[in-house]
Amino acid sequence: MKFINKKYVISFIIFFGSINYLFAQNENDFKVKQLPNNTLEITGYIGSTKNVRIPEILFGLKVVSIGLNAFLCDGIESVIIPNTVIEIKANAFFGNKLKSIDIPASVQVIGFAAFYDNQINKIIIPSTVKIIEPGAFEKNQITSVSIKPILSKIGTGAFDKNPLTSISIPNNSTENMIKGAFEEGFYNYWINQNRAGGTYVKKNGAIWTREEEQVTQKPVSEKIFN
Repeated sequence: MKFINKKYVISFIIFFGSINYLFAQNENDFKVKQLPNNTLEITGYIGSTKNVRIPEILFGLKVVSIGLNAFLCDGIESVIIPNTVIEIKANAFFGNKLKSIDIPASVQVIGFAAFYDNQINKIIIPSTVKIIEPGAFEKNQITSVSIKPILSKIGTGAFDKNPLTSISIPNNSTENMIKGAFEEGFYNYWINQNRAGGTYVKKNGAIWTREEEQVTQKPVSEKIFN
């Protein structure tokens, strides 16, 4: 009968226990507010880790909202948002160090300046999102954004101050959705393209469709997405 060396067993437990600890999230790291329907809103963060995993359940209740200023300027480097969250409120992740963000397919509202001033470089808006408030993703490093058809409102400056080179928008996009959400150069070109849905890319100072259809207007200003 072979015996397992206890030293290796202990080392294994310590090693993998350490990994689990790195990704563990103590529910006491979060300040919360109980909502009328026996769900929770996160109102603040007092944890030490900068790589945050928000649990689906805190204190026995489902987390459905990331509240006003919940993670404001907390130096957060990454965050996992559970697919129980319906609303991300104003300034929720304002002024952090997020390089990427996965918006779960449960979120319906992204509030004013929710992700303002981070380092996000790409964003896919899930089909559940109906409203993106002004400045929601302003001042990031986003080069590509994809908008789904269900979206009914995009606030002024939602994607302003990003080095955008690719924008995908649905056929049902309206002027109220597009005007002001992106820089004026993109809006003007979209109007000239009969408000057609599709993927537009910035190339050599002009905006082209992905199919590289012939561009009939003069190249727009270089400052379109600066």
